[in-house]
Amino acid sequence: MASYNVKIAGMTAAIELRHERTVKYFRPYFTDEKAECSLCPTAADMDAIRQKFRHNDRLRGAEEYHYPAIAVEASALLDLLAHELLKRDFLLTHGSAVVYKGRAYLFIAPSGTGKSTHTRRWLELLGEEAFIINDDKPFIRIDGGAATVYANPWGLIEKPPIESAPLAAIVSLARGDKNQVAPLSPSQMFPLLFCASLRGTTPQEALHITELEHRLLSSVRLFGMTCTDSLDAAKAAVAALTTE
Repeated sequence: MASYNVKIAGMTAAIELRHERTVKYFRPYFTDEKAECSLCPTAADMDAIRQKFRHNDRLRGAEEYHYPAIAVEASALLDLLAHELLKRDFLLTHGSAVVYKGRAYLFIAPSGTGKSTHTRRWLELLGEEAFIINDDKPFIRIDGGAATVYANPWGLIEKPPIESAPLAAIVSLARGDKNQVAPLSPSQMFPLLFCASLRGTTPQEALHITELEHRLLSSVRLFGMTCTDSLDAAKAAVAALTTE
């Protein structure tokens, strides 16, 4: 086991890594800057992650799966980082965030809906004008009336070209026979964002997360979208979301 300094979402942390494949995973984020905190998962942290994985498998009705040690280690580190960044008003979300013309668009939905499939259609449509900043676990910083999406290793194999981008819109995605985009109110989006966000481990954390979610919903435009798996879906989304 070795210690490395990584810089993620503007914060430098010392992390301990047990597996060479995990080292490769974090290598693009290595830094020589002095660590502001230390993130070292314990055996209890690892066991809690395994229990969470098993619980989620049972909820889905899936057979119990033996998750590899590197997946458990990476998830435990994400948990520790998310709670540390929460102190700095960063919210961890489950979604896919694509950047176009310097602004980020976050798509949230239950697993298996097709968030990644849809954002990759943006790349197919827009070419080098667009890129994925995070495809699974983006961090969002809420600062006053603005929100910013940050890259991190959980969601992309390679580091994106920029560390962060201002968040322009959040879209709740659903599969449908037609490509339709409609505005949502904060009250309509709140339960959807809640389901896609980090859970607090204490009442204080839970309250802070709820406050950040409300601030986030008043900082960006909100939409619901039903879409097909097609290039036309990306065309419809780009037309609706990137026009003020």
